[in-house]
Amino acid sequence: MIFFNRIVNAIIIRKKIETLDYLRAMSENQLIDGGYSPALINQGISAWPWREDHQSEKLSKSEWLIAEEQLCVNELERLTDSELTDLGLSRSSIRQSVRLGLPGINKNAAHRAA
Repeated sequence: MIFFNRIVNAIIIRKKIETLDYLRAMSENQLIDGGYSPALINQGISAWPWREDHQSEKLSKSEWLIAEEQLCVNELERLTDSELTDLGLSRSSIRQSVRLGLPGINKNAAHRAA
């Protein structure tokens, strides 16, 4: 049983590290919108779950943002290389472009235009 618990704990720590790496790739605004504290993320795994107490109600929004990002990635991955080139993307830059946007394009422009 002790061996099993060590394996489970090792898996949990690894998943926390993966999540922390994922969160560190986001901009500060994305973190705040997702309900995460940039200051706690900078503290590392010891500050898990990287949220202030009053931010716990935003969990569903964070989950929604991650799901929306994956849907966008999936949609772009279905495009041909020619279509991606027309958009200024390469196949290898899809995930980064969805997460961080493209240089020279204001991410808030669509919100203001709508």
